[in-house]
Amino acid sequence: MLSHDTVWCWRGRAPVIPASALADWQPTHLFRKILPRLREAGVPQAKIDAMLVENPRRYFATAGTARC
Repeated sequence: MLSHDTVWCWRGRAPVIPASALADWQPTHLFRKILPRLREAGVPQAKIDAMLVENPRRYFATAGTARC
């Protein structure tokens, strides 16, 4: 699976983020920067779909069904 988390509020206050990291500290970073680079590197769309759609679908379909 491929994901990208962002944090906009930590314990009720804005996070302190170095200016050098702010350019990539956006919820759209994955779609605007990472996915185009994967495609440019020759990663097939089927692999990207597996990371973004098929694997999460399979994982969440069984989430909460395991018993310890």
